Amino acid sequence: MRRRAWQRRKRVLLAAVTAATIGLGLLAYATGLLYPLEAQSVNARFSIRGARPSLVKDFVVVQVDEATFNYFRDHPPLSGYWPFPRRYHAVVIDHLAAAGAKLIAFDVQFTQPTDPVDDDALIEAIGHAGNMVLATDAVDRNGQTGVLGGNAVLNEFHAHAGNSTVIADSQGVFREMQHSYQSIDTFPVAIASAVRGREISPKLFGGAMRPVPIDYAGPPGTVSALSYWQVYANKFPAAAVRGKIVIVGASAHELQDNHPTPTSGAQEMSGPEIQADATATVLAGIPLRNGPGWLNVLLIVFFGAALPLASIRIRLWRALAGALVMAAAFVVATQLAFDSGTIITFTYPLLALVLAVIATLTIVLLGEAFERQHARDIFARFVPPGVVDEVLARTDDDFRLGGVERDCTVLFSDLRGFTSFGETQPAAKVIEVVN
Repeated sequence: MRRRAWQRRKRVLLAAVTAATIGLGLLAYATGLLYPLEAQSVNARFSIRGARPSLVKDFVVVQVDEATFNYFRDHPPLSGYWPFPRRYHAVVIDHLAAAGAKLIAFDVQFTQPTDPVDDDALIEAIGHAGNMVLATDAVDRNGQTGVLGGNAVLNEFHAHAGNSTVIADSQGVFREMQHSYQSIDTFPVAIASAVRGREISPKLFGGAMRPVPIDYAGPPGTVSALSYWQVYANKFPAAAVRGKIVIVGASAHELQDNHPTPTSGAQEMSGPEIQADATATVLAGIPLRNGPGWLNVLLIVFFGAALPLASIRIRLWRALAGALVMAAAFVVATQLAFDSGTIITFTYPLLALVLAVIATLTIVLLGEAFERQHARDIFARFVPPGVVDEVLARTDDDFRLGGVERDCTVLFSDLRGFTSFGETQPAAKVIEVVN
């Protein structure tokens, strides 16, 4: 009877554990409690997937790097100080256009006027190149920019502006992008629209302000690169940029446009390379997306409930073995899903599973220990403790005794006069004498 009562209590406790682990897992998921670990798991998935240079084969970045500053300082009267005179950028644009670049995008701010001669040289070069994209982060509430004097000037020279702002996550890592920011297209979307010759719809993102993952092709350096000074001095092979989307920007550390990404590891990736990866993501139709929320919730519920409920029907060690197999299969499944273009939450289902394991082990093992101790205390009232220990050692999880074959001698004995004594005395008195 007591064993059946324990089984009933066990089922109730395990049902409560199931509800508690699912609740804690969902609460952690809703509050982003384990976001740093979740983000690290995404980094690992990028690493396992490996570099995919083919994703950015149509891109070249022209980087204002340390070598560029050294070149300009070693060739007076060139200026080796930032910002460069805009006539330098005009020369770079002319050389890239002459080499056959498909599109030129400048991740450099041209919002405020400078020397009129330099400004005119830049505008003239942009007009000759045609279909250029320029970056800005200064936009008014109506989506108007001050790039080269405003949107009217840009339209006149068939140029486009894009907001180059990339919002880092809570860890300072550049992981996602949006279709629009501050009422204008983001820089990657503006480039993709110019390449396609049509506007990229916000529906591709699921909404103008909805962030989507940047599908990084690999670590820093995966995108082909040229030094700014090489293009300025026209000392680069035209084939390197012919038919390519060229993004010009800063990579020198002093210009502070290098940032951590999911694939950069201990290094940082230059701003123009991040923009190249983001643009390639848009042109590919956003191939990497976050999994639906309902799927993540379902996984948390499943992993929180599987072990406690299974341990009601099967032995604990079998349930634990099944949980380990489930966890291993889940690790493989999340990587396969990532490789196929879906980011499934990783840490929260495993958190629910770990909590379920701890709680189930606590309930089952402590409960069994209490039951065994209770059985020992009762049994020890009738036989020596050594015999009790030997008998309990041979029982299974349900306290069922196993058979043992032995050659023994059995002595049957009786207490003299006990029958007549027991018939004439109250039951309590008989038990007292026997005890």
